[in-house]
Amino acid sequence: MAIDRIDRHEDGKQWRVWDYKTSGKAKQPDKAHFRTWCEAENRPQLGDLAGTAKTQLGWAEVQLPMYAAFAQQRFDTGELPQVGYINLPRAISDVAFAPWRKFDQSVLEHAMSWAEAAVEKIRAGDFAQAAHYPVKMREWDDFAELAPDGLECAFGLPEAPRS
Repeated sequence: MAIDRIDRHEDGKQWRVWDYKTSGKAKQPDKAHFRTWCEAENRPQLGDLAGTAKTQLGWAEVQLPMYAAFAQQRFDTGELPQVGYINLPRAISDVAFAPWRKFDQSVLEHAMSWAEAAVEKIRAGDFAQAAHYPVKMREWDDFAELAPDGLECAFGLPEAPRS
């Protein structure tokens, strides 16, 4: 695992895990990690949704929670490390730290349950989501030549029906 930056306060009790983000527009970690859940998108739901009854959220990324869990275990930090982005946009004057302000143990556990469910689907050979986007994925896939007949064939799985 390659974490961009880990800071430890000199008292040894406070830890922060940072991920550098280069882009034209600054990102907020909570917004980057969650996406509004829409049944019509037919994405696999890997666990309970977060958010409110009005705005249901699923995980788009679990990078920072996984980094926090790794740092907590590897360095025996005790408390959960704080996490966030260090945004590195084009203008040096816009460089900024963006901590994930409401990141806590419950957020971590929720993210890890989704990550564990994803691993179980992969182990079971369930790549159903990829079957919904086969043409679009191949249009931009720099590695399509590694599996020119599709992922199903490369992994010896029955071919998914194409719509």
